[in-house]
Amino acid sequence: MSSFGTQEDYEDGFYIQNTMFPLQTTELRINQSPMISTFIYQIDNERLFDRDEHRHKTEIDPYYLSDSDQVVLGPNLAYPFKIKRLVGQSGMSYGALGSHAITALSKGLGQAGTWMNTGEGGLSKYHLAGNVDIIFQIGPGLFGVRDKDGHFDLSAFRNLAQQDAIKAFEIKLAQGAKTRGGHMQGNKVTEEIAEIRKVEPWKTINSPNRFTNIDNPQALLNWVTELQQYGQKPVGFKIVISSVAEIESLVTTMIETNQYPDFITVDGGEGGTGATFQELEDRVGLPLFTALPHFICKVRTTRHSR
Repeated sequence: MSSFGTQEDYEDGFYIQNTMFPLQTTELRINQSPMISTFIYQIDNERLFDRDEHRHKTEIDPYYLSDSDQVVLGPNLAYPFKIKRLVGQSGMSYGALGSHAITALSKGLGQAGTWMNTGEGGLSKYHLAGNVDIIFQIGPGLFGVRDKDGHFDLSAFRNLAQQDAIKAFEIKLAQGAKTRGGHMQGNKVTEEIAEIRKVEPWKTINSPNRFTNIDNPQALLNWVTELQQYGQKPVGFKIVISSVAEIESLVTTMIETNQYPDFITVDGGEGGTGATFQELEDRVGLPLFTALPHFICKVRTTRHSR
C-alpha cells in the first residue's frame, strides 16, 4: 500500500507562461471584501542558521472572483452553486486523514471562501467545523447514502441535499490513484466511521469496481439527471481517462440525449491513496497533463450545449 502519492516522474518540469503586457493590479477583476482574519509570521531576529519569530493576528485582502467571473454550477436548479475561488480541495476522506486534518482543512478553506470535497467516506462533523462549502462525493460503496443492504438510499440523499452546507454532489467513477474498488481493513472501521459511512463497525469494507447501476454512459447520465431532480443541487462526476474512445462515447451520448452533468472532474494518475496497491497507483490512468488536453478537445463542442 502507498499513502503519499506515486513516485513516478512523469515530466521534467512545467513553466509559467509570461505575457509581454501584463495587467496592472488595479485592472484585475477581483473582489477583495470582506477581509480575512488570519495569523502571519513576524521575524524578530534572523541569524545564519536559525531565527526568532512569532505569530500575530491580522487581516488580509482576499482574492475572490468578481460577480461576473464566478462559475455557477446548476444555474437552472433551485440551489445553484456559485464558486468564487479558482482553487478548492479535492476529495480526501475523514477515514483517511483523521479528525484533526479534516477540521483544520475545513476551517482554513472556510476562511479562504472556497470549497471542500468530502471524499467517498461520507460527511463528518469535522467537515462542517469551518462553515465551508461542501461537495459531497458519492463513491461506488455509496458511503453515507446507502441502506443496511448496501443499496442507494434516496431518503439519505435527500436529507443531505437539504443541508445548507452541501452545495453539490460528485459521483466518483474513479480517482487517479485508485481506478478500481477500494479496501479498508476492519480495524480501521471505528464506530464513528461506521456511523458516517452507514456500515457495520470493525468489519472490512470492500468497495466495488464500479456502481452496480452504472455500466454505460447512458446509465450514468440518467442517474445524474435523477439526482439533479431529487436534490435540486448541482451533480457532476469524477473520471480518470485511459481511452479517448470512451470520452468520445460519453460526449456523444450527452449530445444525443441532451443530458449533462453540472461539472466534470478529471483526475490524473499522480494522486495518492491509502486504499490501493502500488501498481494500480502508478500504472493505471493517464497523468493529468496528458489526460486533460484529450478531454478538452472532446468536450469543446458541447460546452455551450446546455
